[in-house]
Amino acid sequence: MQRIIIILASLSISFGISADEPEEILQQYFTIVTSQNFENLGNLMDSESMAGLQELMVNAIRAQTRTGRSDLQKRIFGKKVTLNQVRKTSADFYLHKLAEQILYAATSQNFVVKGQDVLGRIDEGADTVHYLARVSMSQGDKSATAIRVYTIIREGDAWKMKFPDAISQLLQMIEANANRRTR
Repeated sequence: MQRIIIILASLSISFGISADEPEEILQQYFTIVTSQNFENLGNLMDSESMAGLQELMVNAIRAQTRTGRSDLQKRIFGKKVTLNQVRKTSADFYLHKLAEQILYAATSQNFVVKGQDVLGRIDEGADTVHYLARVSMSQGDKSATAIRVYTIIREGDAWKMKFPDAISQLLQMIEANANRRTR
């Protein structure tokens, strides 16, 4: 039964993200994480987070280019590219590539997200909802759980997710690395 739900959720994701309730966005995110298919991840995220991602990537790659380095653009694009191409690249592309990097790091360490349980909901006004969830993970023969907070906001008529901690932390590392290299 769980496989049927994941398949149906994956089909709804592949035909576009549409959710009437904030919890539907959270469940779609969980489906993406457990299926490890990040292609439509950007469709779930809020426009402010995506715009910030785009700006950060352009600035970080520009900073590296100024110092003669190209390792970030090679990790993202697989080769050196022009700054014009970096600017024209969509936030969806950057998010997909970063999610792949997170997945690669996790799988190389045999780290797998097994499931999530929503423990509670806190409404912060009409346009912001926070969910508390227990995330179950395993690494080899060891299992662990972590409590995570996910924030969903209303954008117009749709609900969108703010970047979860794993993505935010990776972006902070990229920004810190870019700032450190330019000083």
